[in-house]
Amino acid sequence: MINNIIQILNDLSHFRNIFHSEADFQHSLGYLLSKKYDLDVRLEVPLYITPYYSEMDEKLKVELDILMPKGKIGIELKYKTRGATFEQNGETFNIKQHGAQNLGRFDFFDDIRRLQLIKRQGIIEKGYAIFLTNDPLYWKPIKRKNFSSNFSMENGRIIKSNTKLGWTGNPSEGSVSKKRLFPNNPIIINNKHHFKWYNFSSIRGESFQYLIVEI
Repeated sequence: MINNIIQILNDLSHFRNIFHSEADFQHSLGYLLSKKYDLDVRLEVPLYITPYYSEMDEKLKVELDILMPKGKIGIELKYKTRGATFEQNGETFNIKQHGAQNLGRFDFFDDIRRLQLIKRQGIIEKGYAIFLTNDPLYWKPIKRKNFSSNFSMENGRIIKSNTKLGWTGNPSEGSVSKKRLFPNNPIIINNKHHFKWYNFSSIRGESFQYLIVEI
């Protein structure tokens, strides 16, 4: 199945090779899935699911970026960029300098966890976490060990089944935000994954690459 998603993203790169924002990426992919592949697509679908942790009694509300209900496929997207300006077909793209790669790494693994949970509850049968970036700090090894080292997304990384990933040390709420601390940290990855980055596009020597994790 992951080969199908790679082909879809390859098609998308010919349709749009850069995006203004994560929402632009989401809508462009949704449009392609609907128009070219004739799929029933829903965006920003609210779901009420059993929480990750037993301390919460109420259902947890999450929003799934893309849901294809007939195929029971869910997709979560991330678009984290380093700042740059590009001109494409008369359109100016001033993409943001996001930085904070430590938080971006955690959020990608949190997408994986969310898809695992949604799948376990039978809402989807297959999930895909997709991370698109022009920031090589994501696909390269972390040079200096820091509190996000366990969340490395480097090319070639292998994560074994039932791996528990958490911050190194005790980062403060001010540095990572409350939502990224206990009980949302650590994150357990259910299945084995081998990270492989793929080329999405190259614009004036600037490489955009993406990582897919199938759940």
